[in-house]
Amino acid sequence: MLECPFNRDICDSACSLYIKPEDINESMLNKLASIGVFSRNEGTCSFRVIALAHARELYENTNTNPSLR
Repeated sequence: MLECPFNRDICDSACSLYIKPEDINESMLNKLASIGVFSRNEGTCSFRVIALAHARELYENTNTNPSLR
């Protein structure tokens, strides 16, 4: 059984939330890599991918120009 990722410092293949690049289809891997939330060569924690994707979405949809408000 895989270990809980919440009590580990590094998310690796022993974590239950770890995503290996070979487990994702090529199209999704390219999309996640193009927005900078996933490395094509290294795996990562799925919570990290979700958090980074949401942060990117918020960044792109936030109007930071006060003159347009």
